[in-house]
Amino acid sequence: MTSRLSSILGHRAWLWACGLWLAACLAFYVGCYQGLFFHQAQEQLFLLTPSYVATYFSAPAWLSCLAGDFLTQFYYYRYAGPLILVAALALVALAARAALSRLGAGRLHALTALIVLAESVLTLHYATRLSSVLSLAGGLALFAAMPWRGRPSLSAAVQMLAIPLCFWLFGFGAMVLAALVLADVLMERRQMTLRLIALALPVACLGMARRCYLMELGPMLAYPGACHLVTSPADALTIEKNFRVAAEYQFGNLNRVVRMVDADAHHTDVQLFYYNLAMARRGQLPEAVMRHMPTFLGTLGRIGPQTPHFVIWGMDELYWALGDMTFCERAAIMSSVFTRSNRNIFKVRRLAEVNLVTGDTLAARKYLRLLGHTHVAGRWADRLLRADSAAMRPYMAKRQWINRIDTLRQTDRAHDILTELLQSNPDNRLALDYLLCTDLMAKDLRQFVADYLRFGADAWRGRQLPELYQQAFCLALSVQKAPPSEWPHYVSDPAIRRRFDAYCRERGHRNFSDTYWYYFDKSKIRK
Repeated sequence: MTSRLSSILGHRAWLWACGLWLAACLAFYVGCYQGLFFHQAQEQLFLLTPSYVATYFSAPAWLSCLAGDFLTQFYYYRYAGPLILVAALALVALAARAALSRLGAGRLHALTALIVLAESVLTLHYATRLSSVLSLAGGLALFAAMPWRGRPSLSAAVQMLAIPLCFWLFGFGAMVLAALVLADVLMERRQMTLRLIALALPVACLGMARRCYLMELGPMLAYPGACHLVTSPADALTIEKNFRVAAEYQFGNLNRVVRMVDADAHHTDVQLFYYNLAMARRGQLPEAVMRHMPTFLGTLGRIGPQTPHFVIWGMDELYWALGDMTFCERAAIMSSVFTRSNRNIFKVRRLAEVNLVTGDTLAARKYLRLLGHTHVAGRWADRLLRADSAAMRPYMAKRQWINRIDTLRQTDRAHDILTELLQSNPDNRLALDYLLCTDLMAKDLRQFVADYLRFGADAWRGRQLPELYQQAFCLALSVQKAPPSEWPHYVSDPAIRRRFDAYCRERGHRNFSDTYWYYFDKSKIRK
């Protein structure tokens, strides 16, 4: 009676502890880790078609990968990802407890807690997939379901079949199953030779599957990837900041992007990239570009082998906003190349949008038909396939911004792209701000003046220039030794002129750290 009561109390305590831990994980995911889920939803293109589903049989763990990828597409919705992942961790907890109970582990609750804790930590790495969590749960559950105690010959026969089956269904879950079987053999000590042979044979035979799956042995046995450990919590939170600001921008929440970056004390290049882009779309790039230094515009560097993946993943957003569809398409394709399995639902959507804007109907329909088989973008794609006028309106309106200069260019130099966009459409204010701000961040005053006179003079005719541009003209005019009568045409605010005179008396003083003059004298050019 006493032992039964103790068992009941222990089971209830385990349920409470497990429930509290999963609730804490849910709160953490919802409050601090939302960007990770959106990134993982974006990094795949799940098509609910027979031909696509059949591709899962070309690799191990087809069941866990199919279920994981199917559920991952719902990570697109703000709170669905945390709920799905916590439910998967709950499955791991239940399967681990059942497996360890079947094993007769002495410290059942402690070992179960350790497994759940370890898997929770692994989910913090952005490369850990839901299919990995399901593979672990599958291996544990299959061990708990195997009928063997008291009949070693039956146990040997069952494990001979269970390990290959588990590998086929759950990938590395078969290694978990094999480890539990080995522990059971060593603990039971009945007909050990028979059962060890029955364990070694199927594990050895898994190596022969390399030819079937065309994979190396190590990656094949670890498929779909079990160990992605976060070595630095600070790095993980930094990556999460990048994911979150990218997600908010892609959802169109420009005000939230601005608030997030303004409230952060330590900024990453990715944050500043989207911050400047959001402010540019609001017509406030000159006011924002010097607010958080050193800034990052994304127009001074070029895409190449040394370009960080986070920058490559976002470059199509820059070119889309500017209106250059050629480089937007190039950036979207490169983003897909640098994602898992070379599939990215949002980049495929961007490719469809590019071709809608340029009028390439056949190419656009190719991508739209693909997206029509997805849950997230299916309705959107169907409306465009029907040529719905409301759905087509934003893409028809964007055609006025595209680059119409007929040329073959051998470089992705941003200055050339921006000038061609302005030649095609002088009213492209966003391209103009990026052109002038890029000149200023490169400390090229001569080019800034030339670009302003060529494209900006008419844009600001009768209106006061932004303060940043007036500060830049202070430097340019002083270098050119322009006569006093010329200054009011470019520096219309007397307070800026007085402050520039004060800066000339105390050149490089920290009191002027918010000015372009201080940046010009003290800061390094960011590539």
